[in-house]
Amino acid sequence: MSYLEQEIIQVTRTVWETVLGLELDRLETHPVVRDGERTIAGSVRFSGAWNGALALQCPRSLARRAAATMFGVSLTEPAQSEMQDAVGELANMTGGNLKSVLPEPCRLSLPSVVEAIDSVPLIAGMELITEIAFDCGGELVLVRLLREETKVEGPHKEIREFTRVHAEVGVEVIVGAQVICTGHLVNLSLNGMLLLPVRGVEIGSPCQVTLVLGSDGPAIRANGRVVRAGDDGLGVSFEELVGVESLEHLRNLIRYNGTDVRRIDGEFECHLGLRSEP
Repeated sequence: MSYLEQEIIQVTRTVWETVLGLELDRLETHPVVRDGERTIAGSVRFSGAWNGALALQCPRSLARRAAATMFGVSLTEPAQSEMQDAVGELANMTGGNLKSVLPEPCRLSLPSVVEAIDSVPLIAGMELITEIAFDCGGELVLVRLLREETKVEGPHKEIREFTRVHAEVGVEVIVGAQVICTGHLVNLSLNGMLLLPVRGVEIGSPCQVTLVLGSDGPAIRANGRVVRAGDDGLGVSFEELVGVESLEHLRNLIRYNGTDVRRIDGEFECHLGLRSEP
C-alpha cells in the first residue's frame, strides 16, 4: 500500500461526491491518458514539516462538467478559465483535507493549473510516491502525491539511486540510548529508509534498525547510520544487513510494494556495497 493511499481515496471521493455529486470508482490498474486527449491538472503544494504536492488531473470534458456544476451553468457555457478554476479548486479542497494527516506544521499553497495533451504534467523537484486512478462515468481521474526531492550529501549520497517504496511495517531504530518506535515509514529502499521527523538525533550517528513484517511475521535487521535528521525527516543509510534472511526479506518487501520488479531485482544483483552478516 502506498503512502497515505487510503486517506487520499477517502478524501477525493468525499470531495467529488459532496461538491459535484459524482461518484469515483477506484481503478486497480493504472491506465494511461489516451493519445491526443486534452487534460487539465491542478496542484497544491505542502510546505513545513512535510514538503511535497498533491496533483489532480482529468480530461477537459470532465473539467467542463465540474465547472458547470460549481458555477451553476449549462454544460455548453463554462469558459476556459472556469474549467481551470474548477480543477484548481478540486485540487485545493483535496489537498486541504489531506493536510490534516500530514506532519505539523504544514502550510498549503494556492492552487496552480496547467493543461496538457496525452501527457502527465510533472512538477520540478518532486518525486512521485503515490498515484491513484479513478473512473468517473467512463473518464479517468488521476490523483498523485509527490514529495520534494532532497539531496543527501557526503559518502551516503548514493542512497538516492535505488527504487523507493512505501510499506506498512513496524519500525524500531536504536540510536545510542534512544529507542525510536514508529509505524510511519515514508519510504524504503535497498540502501536505506526515510521516517517522519524525529527530534534529538544527530547526523552521522550509528544505529540499529528492525523492520517488523506483521504481528507474527519475520523481521529485517540492519546496522546503519543516520544521514538526515531535520524537519524533512529522519534518513538512515543501511551499512550492513544482519543475516542472509534479512536481505531476502528486504528484497521481497520492496518487490511486493514496487512496480518495476525487473529493476528491483537488478538493484539487488548489482549492488555490492551492502554487506550481509552470516
